[in-house]
Amino acid sequence: MNIINKISLSLAIVFGLFACNKYEYQAPVESFQVLETSYDASYKASEGFVKVTEADFEVSVDAEWLKAELKEATLVKLQLSENTSSYTRTANLILKKGEQIQSVPISQFGVVNEIADFENQKTGSPESSFEFPAQFVSPVNVMITDKDGNPVDWLTYEIADGKLILKNTALPKELSSREAFVNIKAGLLDKTISITQVFTPAYEDVIGTYTLDYYAGASWSKDFPGVDPAAVQRSQAEVTIKEKEKGKTFLLEGLAYPVLLTWDAKDASIAIAPKEVEIVKDKQYLVMSISGNGYKKVEDGKPDWDFYGGSVMKGFWKDGTSNANLRFDFPPCKGINGKGELKTAEVHGLLFWIWEGGFKGRYDGNDGKGIGVLSDFFLVKKS
Repeated sequence: MNIINKISLSLAIVFGLFACNKYEYQAPVESFQVLETSYDASYKASEGFVKVTEADFEVSVDAEWLKAELKEATLVKLQLSENTSSYTRTANLILKKGEQIQSVPISQFGVVNEIADFENQKTGSPESSFEFPAQFVSPVNVMITDKDGNPVDWLTYEIADGKLILKNTALPKELSSREAFVNIKAGLLDKTISITQVFTPAYEDVIGTYTLDYYAGASWSKDFPGVDPAAVQRSQAEVTIKEKEKGKTFLLEGLAYPVLLTWDAKDASIAIAPKEVEIVKDKQYLVMSISGNGYKKVEDGKPDWDFYGGSVMKGFWKDGTSNANLRFDFPPCKGINGKGELKTAEVHGLLFWIWEGGFKGRYDGNDGKGIGVLSDFFLVKKS
């Protein structure tokens, strides 16, 4: 056997031994693990916690703004101070048990992130102010303009203790809305948001003279069987809304009898509730109800009439109107039929009538010329 053959045989034996003894690395299984991490990542000061699998471990952090202490055997309490910078920051919570170490990154947004995610805003008619939910530590440059880039005088700002505060004047009565654009530059932040001021009526705005537009009498609905839609005409009348209990109720005058209206400042609505109005004479009552004759067609084509009554009718102010042309719409509302079912009737309006042991007919005022029934109506302010 020559020298080349001897080397070849030797290499074959060596590589064969390696092939027969293949080594696979397996990492040791660590029993000390993080089970849960919970904290608020906004710029605000907050608390949180980290829960682990085993007790008896050391706790440390690598940043001053993050504090950590052992509250229970396997629970670490976190305390994050407010991040007044414009940047997101990250610290590490280090948990050590013998040779086992767990490093938990804790990140917190800066104020730029808060403002950068801030959306366009709407405000109501009255004079008001708005404070941004963040504190600036770097110089702030604010520019307020209209859509054409011209300065506006109804929206101003001030910076107090690092807080940006916007202030708007009251919306003029002839306007339904107006818009301004606020550009904010601070550090890395360059953000533009729109501020829209929209007319929203206050209690005092509702008081005044209105044009009532309504269906009356047999013309409640053009969908009645046997009624020619072309013959259905709407009527108009002048009515007034007067103050009764300031900030709470009004009186609507101009119908067959004055109607109590309830003011809801939350959605700027006025509501009418059905009620017994007064005793006309012994055992005879004047009743105001929110009711109507609903119907459904049956197989032979004849209407199946059903009475609906007992509900609350709400008038909602029409978005886009101003104090000069304030409008309240009274859409059909739900009533309870003879079967106790709550549903919207095809005809559902306001009705004055006389009760004396039963229905004695409609009431159109003492002179017989008042508005004793109306539906599908709205009010538009005149003055």
